[in-house]
Amino acid sequence: MVAAWQTDDFWDIRRTRRLSVLADVFSERLRQQIRERLGVSYSPYAFNRASRAYPGYGVFQAHVNVAPDQVNAVLQAINAIASDLAHNGVNADEYRRAIDPMLTTIKEYRQTNGYWLNSVMTASSRAPQQYEWPAISSRTIRPSAPRNCPAWRRHTWFRSDPRP
Repeated sequence: MVAAWQTDDFWDIRRTRRLSVLADVFSERLRQQIRERLGVSYSPYAFNRASRAYPGYGVFQAHVNVAPDQVNAVLQAINAIASDLAHNGVNADEYRRAIDPMLTTIKEYRQTNGYWLNSVMTASSRAPQQYEWPAISSRTIRPSAPRNCPAWRRHTWFRSDPRP
């Protein structure tokens, strides 16, 4: 099953990168709740797909392979995760576990031609702000602390039930 919430497009890179961190946190909570507690799916995951083509459109999705008779229990768990994130945000431990590997990956990826060609140069004639992204890459996903950053709390896209 897939539960989805509408988010936003790609072009606010700070929001897009923070939604990627949020997806990592959501994935970990899915693993804990769906795999470990309920035992109904081995590899649930979440991700945000922010559109480069359609202004104002993105979608945050939670994917869980589950038997039809388990859909309601899984959807209830997904809603509980989303509600907790919407009201309480990301805690410091979750934030650190999500952000540290991401920062390492960014640091390593920035040293490759693929990064410069695919992330910076591709379509930069239409979106010149992409030239600025390498200089701000770690700052866009690392606020001083998750509790001090409103972007980690009160996620309006988690305020309503997902669309299964």
